[in-house]
Amino acid sequence: MFQLKCKLNRKDVDEKVNKSYHGCESFFSTVLDGYVVYAVMEYFGMTTPDGTPSKNVPDPGGSHLFEKVGEMVDKFVLLHVQPEELLLEDALRNQDDQCQTTYRCRYPTCDKVYIQEKRRDNHELKVHGIRIQDQSQDRSPPNPRNEDGIFNYSHNILKSGLLLRDFQDAIKEGDGGRIEYIWKFLMLMFKVCGKTKYALAAIRLHAQLNALLTPREAHSLRWNRTINLKGGVGRNVAIDQVMEHNIKETKELMYAHGANLNFSCAQVYSRASNPIKDTIYNFDHEIKLQKQSSKHKRRNDGDNFVVVKTLQHVNALKEIPGRTHQGIGTLPKDPISALDFKDLSLWLTKHKKSWVNPYN
Repeated sequence: MFQLKCKLNRKDVDEKVNKSYHGCESFFSTVLDGYVVYAVMEYFGMTTPDGTPSKNVPDPGGSHLFEKVGEMVDKFVLLHVQPEELLLEDALRNQDDQCQTTYRCRYPTCDKVYIQEKRRDNHELKVHGIRIQDQSQDRSPPNPRNEDGIFNYSHNILKSGLLLRDFQDAIKEGDGGRIEYIWKFLMLMFKVCGKTKYALAAIRLHAQLNALLTPREAHSLRWNRTINLKGGVGRNVAIDQVMEHNIKETKELMYAHGANLNFSCAQVYSRASNPIKDTIYNFDHEIKLQKQSSKHKRRNDGDNFVVVKTLQHVNALKEIPGRTHQGIGTLPKDPISALDFKDLSLWLTKHKKSWVNPYN
């Protein structure tokens, strides 16, 4: 990514995303487009983006095009990191962990029972002088040193980028059901990246939709997360984003008050923000004022071609065991596979219990 930033001369990209959000988002979108084009070229055997396919060619009528695209997604995006038997075994183990509410001392002649596992372990060490290691199977992914670090890096960009783009498309279409479904994957991504607050917000959302709220409130929360301000299909925006814009407009009114701002004045400005905005809109409409479009101009396709040529030069989507880069190191093929699922289960259970009785 840093190499591509330098090649594209994207000076608006900062190491801290919150310092240049739009620049980082635009850059990542350009890189993702390049990866998608390069994946198509690799799968269909094309030397250039406008070349002729030489393998996996669909029928001339295009009847099998979607089938071929699905196979391409399976090859470059939906990699099977863990066997299905392991996933089933893990699900059963998590159910057993959730059902177990007490921890009995494992010393043969001791009948002590504890609510917390850590207290049980401390008792066994202090009283009986034993430390019993957990013999459960290690669920962490194998050491990827013998894998292809560049291929794994490319797969991580493709998978996370397409997930983000699917989420953005669901917001534009106002598809509350799809937004809810994608939040499940985002919760795992946030947890493995250490973004605990965002992961907690994700599981809180699902707890509200499936348990904490009434069916009427849950339906409202699921389908009222976006709003269409200008009309048209696929032009919805997130309500949170609209609220942030409204707060910014209210703050701009408050700034004019300077050092004399107090609570009562701030309250007046907050209540007057929307009526002032409506008055300005009606005035502009009456005088037929033509405003410039707020839509950002798309960069030319030259940036995408630079990304594709760079990926083609390093064979980013051809798996070569043992290959790596000093700026990448070793990465798992699937970021979610690096999760400690036992810790995840305990974390989920802890918060579910706190929501059952909020006064504890």
